[in-house]
Amino acid sequence: MLPSSTVENYLKTIHLAQMAQTDRPLVPMGEIAASLGVVPGTATTMMKALAESGLVKYEPYMGVRLTS
Repeated sequence: MLPSSTVENYLKTIHLAQMAQTDRPLVPMGEIAASLGVVPGTATTMMKALAESGLVKYEPYMGVRLTS
């Protein structure tokens, strides 16, 4: 996947959410969608693409986190 401003925005949002809430391992999809002003289905589609690229660990119905 080629880097784009959209990909960067998703990754930044996940990073900031992880830093703000260290008590949970995964960021919920609804939180990402709300932060970016998109519907949850759109966020889920992007998370699947990012997971295929190895940038995030996506767990359906649970959430997402950045990979190292």
